[in-house]
Amino acid sequence: MMGRRVIVLALIGLALPCDGQSADEAPSNPVYSLDELVIQQYRPRNFSERALLSAAKPLVGRHYWVQEKGGMRGEAVENIRALGDTLLLYDTPEYVRRMLDMLVQLDAGENPSDELLDSFEYQPRYVGAKVLLRALNPMERKIAWGRDPRELSSNLNFTETGLLIVREAPEEMRRIRSVIEQVDVPAQEVFVRTYVVRGTRELSGGSIELPVELTKNLEVLLPQYKFEGVGFALLRTSAAPSREGSLRIGGDGPVHYELAFKTVSYDQESGALSLERCEFVRSWMHTGEPRVDSIFRTDANLRSGEYTVLGATGAEPIFLVIHQSPAN
Repeated sequence: MMGRRVIVLALIGLALPCDGQSADEAPSNPVYSLDELVIQQYRPRNFSERALLSAAKPLVGRHYWVQEKGGMRGEAVENIRALGDTLLLYDTPEYVRRMLDMLVQLDAGENPSDELLDSFEYQPRYVGAKVLLRALNPMERKIAWGRDPRELSSNLNFTETGLLIVREAPEEMRRIRSVIEQVDVPAQEVFVRTYVVRGTRELSGGSIELPVELTKNLEVLLPQYKFEGVGFALLRTSAAPSREGSLRIGGDGPVHYELAFKTVSYDQESGALSLERCEFVRSWMHTGEPRVDSIFRTDANLRSGEYTVLGATGAEPIFLVIHQSPAN
């Protein structure tokens, strides 16, 4: 990492087992079961991970054997290694605490760690905290910024009111701000047009005039039928994730149809809208009592400007067709 200082220490070398030695060659190394071991990560703040690893190994590095069900593991395990830009500690809880104490001292540097971090607060305007956190998840990490540098906290924190508090190094902070600017934008609005279409052998005069393009497409798919419109509804809605929508589509005589759905995602480039829990319902009155019948429930991916047939039911099939297009 650019700008990090190099540790220079005068240390007395300690005799450590070599990598790859066998249990017969180093019987004096301790033996632990997997249940006795824990994993902890430490990210250097003032020095490079390699410099800190080189300084820490002679002081707290060691090898041990792992007892498994089938016997002893074939090679000794090293308790500290570099993993990307962090140090991975793998040892007993007590020894890991000892290692962390030593790493904190070696990584103290000349300046307080707080001076190496920036912080800012951000209140999301258009998306929820969960959506923003999912987008920032690849950049989340544990950092030491409290009074006790051994206490690690997330660099991204949301308050109960949905306020995002970020604490990071300047370079990472710029990346986080860039992601926020891309994600927290006004959601696209779309028109959702729904048609209830009946397939029949003989036309009886539907109550809704269908678009010519839709009729031709249906005739290609099912040439044995003729098609007439039974109901139509138009909804302007947000394409933001997790928005619920519903339409009362009208119907044929005493029968009415309804569609309920929940938005999943919207692709700004292609204009495709993904929906889940699309439930198509039929309702009517029977001997003075309302009746409701769920025809089908499914998920759907609606391409912009195209007709999507979600399902059909009955001997003279009733089709639910949706057309989706941007509204702004």
